Amino acid sequence: MNKGKILVVVGSFKIGGAEKMAIVIGEELANRGFLVNYAIQKPIFQIPHEIESERIHILNKKKDSGKYYHHLNNVIQIKRLAKKFKPDVVIGLTYFSSFLSCFTLCNNIIGTFDVNPYALGKKRHRIADFVCRWPKVKNIVGPSKGTIMELKEARPRFSEKFITIYNSLDFEKVENLANEDIQESYLIQKPYLSAMGRLSDQKNFTMLISSYAKSNINEIYNLAIIGDGPKKEKLEKQIKKLGLESKVFLIGFKSNPYPYIQQSEFFINTSSFESFCVVILEALALGKMVVATDCPSGPGELVQHGYNGYLTEVNNIKSLVNRLNHLSNNPHIIKEKGLIAKKSVDKFRVDAIGNKWEELIIKVINKYN
Repeated sequence: MNKGKILVVVGSFKIGGAEKMAIVIGEELANRGFLVNYAIQKPIFQIPHEIESERIHILNKKKDSGKYYHHLNNVIQIKRLAKKFKPDVVIGLTYFSSFLSCFTLCNNIIGTFDVNPYALGKKRHRIADFVCRWPKVKNIVGPSKGTIMELKEARPRFSEKFITIYNSLDFEKVENLANEDIQESYLIQKPYLSAMGRLSDQKNFTMLISSYAKSNINEIYNLAIIGDGPKKEKLEKQIKKLGLESKVFLIGFKSNPYPYIQQSEFFINTSSFESFCVVILEALALGKMVVATDCPSGPGELVQHGYNGYLTEVNNIKSLVNRLNHLSNNPHIIKEKGLIAKKSVDKFRVDAIGNKWEELIIKVINKYN
């Protein structure tokens, strides 16, 4: 049964929160009887998937095209694709993809602000305002209650458009991928803690390494940081300066990071800000307790302090050191919280979140057609 035609617009198929959600949500809707096609702005494919090639439409096939050509071509191609496909609903799964979705001229558009664009530069403000004002955009989804609260405070006149639908996760797929072997044999010589993310200011790995160095936990566990980014050299210098070369490992980008999280003792996130933080959900789904900074706006909606992990103050080394010392003195807590972790995130399973998306899509189709 065909429940309706949906065009999902996303930047690319690569490793990243929004791209993962495009596949997870899109394919869940396809399994529920919707005809789902994907409009992709860039020809990047890094996530293994089993989507039929005829459902994937690359708007710009030139990897090295100039910025203005790229954007103009995307607008032209998305309009042509919508005219051919005639979708009942278009879903933009980032704030810029939501902007691009407006040019489909579809009567029913659901935008998604994967981050709060009003916390970013003025150019992003203008893009977000365009999406908010576009009359065919019926709702704008945010991945956490915190993000929606920030959006409503920034643009209260559009409050009725803003709704929360959490990001989701294919728990079975993550668990299966986590069973693969770790290539770095040195990692499994001693128990270790895991952290993951782009090596950027946002993730604040500088604070993590400083806190780890000052805590007693470095005498028990090593630390593995998964990811790559512009702060790599700075972090390497910090590790060397603190004499932690045999304890802290920057293991780089991993197309499958789950075995590294699975085999760690627990997961740490020290971000300065988030919109949801998929990697925390992934760690909890793998049965790992999480210690996270209580930053705006997602970790506090995933980590229940004292239940499946702990929250510490943002950019507060003393707060994190105290928590790590407490755990080093009470290792039984790590196991106890880990046993709770997976059950604590049942409401984020793809079937539960798929229900929310299906309800929204059907409401939009029925209300505005």
